[in-house]
Amino acid sequence: MTGKVQVYEGLGGYAGQIGAVAVGLLDEFVRGLPPHSKAATWALERIKEYSLRPSKRIRGSLAAAAYDHATGQTYSQAGLQLAAAIEIAQNYLLIVDDVIDRSDTRRGLPTVHRLYGKFAPEADEHEADMIGILVGELAGQIMNRIVSAIDEAPEHRLRVIQALTYDLTITDLAQIDDIRHQFGVANISEADLLRKYQQKSSYYSFVNPLVCGLVLAGRDERAGRRDAEAFGLPAGVAFQLRDDYLGGFGEADSTGKPNLDDLREGKYTLMVHTAAQRASAADKDLLGELLGNESVGEVELEQFRAILQSTGAADEAMARANEYVDTAVRAAHGSTSWSPEFGDMLAGLVKFAVNRAR
Repeated sequence: MTGKVQVYEGLGGYAGQIGAVAVGLLDEFVRGLPPHSKAATWALERIKEYSLRPSKRIRGSLAAAAYDHATGQTYSQAGLQLAAAIEIAQNYLLIVDDVIDRSDTRRGLPTVHRLYGKFAPEADEHEADMIGILVGELAGQIMNRIVSAIDEAPEHRLRVIQALTYDLTITDLAQIDDIRHQFGVANISEADLLRKYQQKSSYYSFVNPLVCGLVLAGRDERAGRRDAEAFGLPAGVAFQLRDDYLGGFGEADSTGKPNLDDLREGKYTLMVHTAAQRASAADKDLLGELLGNESVGEVELEQFRAILQSTGAADEAMARANEYVDTAVRAAHGSTSWSPEFGDMLAGLVKFAVNRAR
């Protein structure tokens, strides 16, 4: 990958420290395991390698910053351990998502289930996919272990694990909808898509990191979740709308993911939904032919982009994203769970999220 990862400067140096902390915690966890096979060792090594790939690390940084803000610290060990756990949780989601989407690359490098084909050339596609899912599940188990060992009050750690379990459950439920949402399936509404965006992106990207940081610091969970959702739900929708846009119009060198992936996967986004409602019969038929077609190339990608642009779907998606940003910014400034200065940082973060190139 030639593109440089954009990191939100408002979160300071958290992003640069999380990878090393995660690797140290992973090594400590592995040393405590009983003897295991060469394949199991390979799987654990993949989680470590995945944790060091170029990444914005927004989620972990946000959790650590929320904890440090609530406790009056800077780059605290407890905050960085929480950040590492949340980034490993994201790795779990991404590794499994890559199997679901049949993706070849992530963060500019081969996905885990594709790497398994090099480790075990004799394995068929089904075995590689199952190993990919199991590596993701391993990451989820390690996440819980890391949280349980953070040097904080036991009841605070318990609340973090409860929050992670709750919010990741919501994310997994939305993944079911994401698989079911396909072009041509009847009765998928705009409300269905926006609900999925909140549940798939908002909770684990913004709500959960804030809640986890606050409850680990002993802050009131009910108030913290109220304020985190007021900010995080619209922020996550804005983030996902931008992600959809980059999936259709971004450049692979910047995104770290081939720009044909979303088209080949047949991803049914709000942009696609809007375009399908407005397109001519011929263009709607063409959309149906292009989406989910694994053989599409650059010519077909340009046809797809042309339909999104001619129907106004692409421009409308970004206009909607900016409306959600405005809502999130107001919530960031209206919270009682953090200071005005922290609210300013959150406002800058969501603005960064809809202007990023990857």
